[in-house]
Amino acid sequence: MTNVVGFKGRVAAFAIALVVGVVLGTVVQTQFNLLALQQLGVEIGAGARWSTTVDDLRQFAPFYAALFGVSFLLSTLVTGLLLRVFGLGHRVLFHAFGAAVALWVTFTLVDALTPPPTLIAATRTLGGVAALLVTAACTGGLYARLTAVKGRPRAGYNSVAALALVIGLGMPAAELRAQPSQDYQVQEVVAGLEHPWSLAFLPDGGAW
Repeated sequence: MTNVVGFKGRVAAFAIALVVGVVLGTVVQTQFNLLALQQLGVEIGAGARWSTTVDDLRQFAPFYAALFGVSFLLSTLVTGLLLRVFGLGHRVLFHAFGAAVALWVTFTLVDALTPPPTLIAATRTLGGVAALLVTAACTGGLYARLTAVKGRPRAGYNSVAALALVIGLGMPAAELRAQPSQDYQVQEVVAGLEHPWSLAFLPDGGAW
């Protein structure tokens, strides 16, 4: 007797969880980028925040889907195999942890293999990495919930929520603060742009 649904059910659950994870990760990436700009003195209203988030869901989400999709697929397969081999319980917690670890490994490899600037801007800070890992944990937990058979013992979302809370409380509040004003100068090069898109940091500490 198995403790998960059939193959087709697992594929459907994986697809649903992946979409949720990509949306969550994209939204988090956007908000951390906007927060970094705000810390540099850029004023961002609610309308600009909303439109930038929607634009990123169209433009950044496909790239993030490819990146996160590979890590999530590997974590799902490896975690499922370990759970089956060792007969472990608490599928939600293990899948959540596995998805977060896989994404962290992916970020580490991508940053090591690609030239500067950092490919995913939110991962420049510990807070950004932690927030994205929380979205991955929620995605892994959702997959486990969708593939669990009713009546079987399983850890609920309270376990994932507790993990997210611990990570969130550990995020440094000052991580995204800009340097003191006397250490940098802001020079306007182009005006009239609807949305900020990205920051590129120079070797001497400047930024474009």
